[in-house]
Amino acid sequence: MSTAERLVNETSSSPWKNYYDWTTQFSQPWSILAQTVELFKDEKIAPSCAIDLGCGSGRDTNFLLGNGWKVIAVDADKLAEKYLLERIDPSLHKNVTFVGSTFENFLFPHNATLINASLALPFCDPAHFDNVMKRMTDAIAPGGRFCGHFFGPNDDWASTKTLVFLDKKTVLNYFAGFTIEYYREEDQDGISGTGTKHWHRHHLIAQKNLTPLTSKI
Repeated sequence: MSTAERLVNETSSSPWKNYYDWTTQFSQPWSILAQTVELFKDEKIAPSCAIDLGCGSGRDTNFLLGNGWKVIAVDADKLAEKYLLERIDPSLHKNVTFVGSTFENFLFPHNATLINASLALPFCDPAHFDNVMKRMTDAIAPGGRFCGHFFGPNDDWASTKTLVFLDKKTVLNYFAGFTIEYYREEDQDGISGTGTKHWHRHHLIAQKNLTPLTSKI
């Protein structure tokens, strides 16, 4: 059985298929990831290894690979691997490692240069969220960066008990020991994979303090 056939058999009942189909129309990465990559370029830090949490259909992973990064792409749904490999140029497959794992079970590599989590961490099991955030922020190397999103309490999905919703103060408290390089709060109607909804999202780029990463250029 080929890899493609195996993935089709394993993911035929995925609840995320419609969402992945919808997100394949977006070829560009989330803007905060593009900003983060530019920050590393400004510091003349060469691309190394990034972690893309909740990689989904691979729009951010594909962007990172195209900019010279190697990527550990993490998603709990195995269907993501199929979409990821279809999106990425076959010549770059060697630079991506897909890990099928929930965030609470994922073993974060030590001294990560970049961790990206676009619309991903709110889907962590709320009972494990604090632990995941501590392990994730501990895993980032001094001078390394986090970029990603968190949901706020005004979001249309805020009554969903299996998701995590945070106010601005709580979000920033998770990043003690970081310099907040970019923050934007979005509280407005917009589109989603299921139609129009009210989004309340925190967009964040944070750099870990202490000794900066050494330039490899």
